[in-house]
Amino acid sequence: MAAFIICSALFIYTVTAKFNACPILEDTKCSNLMTDRFDLSVEEYSNLSPLHQWIMQDNINCLEEDRCPIMLDPIIGQENKCDDNGLATDLKYPCKNIDLLSFIPLRDLGSHVNASGNDIWGWTHYDDNNNYIGYYALTGQYDGTSIVDITDPLNPNVLAFVQSNVDPKRFVIWRDIKTFGDFAFVVADAKPQNDHHLQAFNISNIINRAKEYQLEFGLDMVYNISGNDNDEDIVIYTQFGSSHNIHINEDSGYLYAVGIADCNGGVHIVDINNPLQAEYAGCYDGANYTHDIQCVNYHGPDIEYNGNEICFAFTPIQPVFPSNLSALVILDVTDKENIIELSRTPYNLSAYSHQGWVTSNHDYLLLDDEGDEQTFPDLVPTQLTYIWDIRDLTNPDLINIYESNLTVTDHNQYIIDNGKGSNDDGYKGFVFQSNYEAGLRVLNIDDIANGNIYEIAYFDNYIWIDANSTTHDTVNPRGSWSVYPYFKPQKNGNEYSDVVVVHNINTGLYVLRVNVGLNNIFDDESGKALTDMEIITIFVVAVIVITLIIILLMVYCKRKRKRDLIKKYENMVDVEQTDYGTTAQ
Repeated sequence: MAAFIICSALFIYTVTAKFNACPILEDTKCSNLMTDRFDLSVEEYSNLSPLHQWIMQDNINCLEEDRCPIMLDPIIGQENKCDDNGLATDLKYPCKNIDLLSFIPLRDLGSHVNASGNDIWGWTHYDDNNNYIGYYALTGQYDGTSIVDITDPLNPNVLAFVQSNVDPKRFVIWRDIKTFGDFAFVVADAKPQNDHHLQAFNISNIINRAKEYQLEFGLDMVYNISGNDNDEDIVIYTQFGSSHNIHINEDSGYLYAVGIADCNGGVHIVDINNPLQAEYAGCYDGANYTHDIQCVNYHGPDIEYNGNEICFAFTPIQPVFPSNLSALVILDVTDKENIIELSRTPYNLSAYSHQGWVTSNHDYLLLDDEGDEQTFPDLVPTQLTYIWDIRDLTNPDLINIYESNLTVTDHNQYIIDNGKGSNDDGYKGFVFQSNYEAGLRVLNIDDIANGNIYEIAYFDNYIWIDANSTTHDTVNPRGSWSVYPYFKPQKNGNEYSDVVVVHNINTGLYVLRVNVGLNNIFDDESGKALTDMEIITIFVVAVIVITLIIILLMVYCKRKRKRDLIKKYENMVDVEQTDYGTTAQ
């Protein structure tokens, strides 16, 4: 309780002391601006968590400074390489080993002209042989979700905009998007109205409708769709209202929604194996408020849990849940009606356990804390990444903390690796971090087993100096919200496209090329999955070889039989001649 009071007090002090360009609680103009955009009263604002207050306050500051959104021109048709000075485009984005392929500003994504950005995810359309046909970015804004065709990364096409499922229509800062099969699932942190619910829409069908619309009205026209279930391709699951984030375990077909009021701020589980008829599966309220989560079908070194479904939950301090400590919580959710907490591990300097990702071998986890830089500015002068050894699920160990030397706040991160054991010399991987004003950062995690990771590439897409600052890298919730690095040219192969997408809160969608030798981690063919075409080729070659062997065996057997018959005949002739000669005597 003492830690909770101290951390909350420090956080609130930081919010009110540092970010006061347009103080909501002191200036009627600022509170009116909040009410106009977000339909939120001062009293409702006061009941938000310190982190949510901080982000809302900064958003109002940003509006006052006329930087939410920032009006930029699109960049399309030509690749903008990171030059020898480490800069890209005439805007001079700082960069290293990452090139800009294209940029779509927020105002061109189909949203309201005043809507800023939030989450991003991706979807790949595959043919019957599981080869990709198209890559699509799914971008979240304050008023809905856009579908952007980036198959030609130099010339992205904004196809459709699916409106937010709130009534009355208003802006919502926090939106989250994930995909399963042909469906996108979208939630929004729509407190206190609690009215967004889980929105699911058929991506493939909407893309086809949007293409027909553009053929009739022009390629620069965005197909706008009502976000409710009056649309034939939209389904609304109504058993919860507001949710801060979702995760989908694609191997099990379960969706995990977090920050759910009816689950004490915890986890609401939905069976989406049939997306058109999603079913409630369970609720976990033991960790109190859960901000984000990742769930896997476990195959790691803790053999007692092999084959179980394990979740890694990120549970920050919240004023409405004073018993909660900011921690990493590990759950066994195999039985959705009897979820077992395997461990709950607080850590030093924890303020707001925000999000994290596990290595694909389930040995290690990287965690980002969204509040440590604000809460403990003297102790945490730089953005940190917490490196956890999770080989014992009941006793995870914080083995090291990576210091970025960036004066920014971290937000979301995702890992790509080759799946080998982390203690194997052949283990290789990368983590893609979206760190607000520092943009996209790519780190090498080959030596994660020893607690060592290091930066190898970046693209800083927030270059504007904030009020009362001398640098564009500050501890503010502006800039890059998230990154999606998981486009794959072959569904069953290991290799990934070097094209990634990043969504900026203030500016829009960035389509980037990462030049770090991403697929070199799969150079060892022994650990590389075969594509469908490779499997077919091997099968055809095997059939031909077996057929040739059978033919050769048949020829050999036929010739041997012939030789045996000839030899037998010759032996018979010899016997007859010998017998005849004997009789003659």
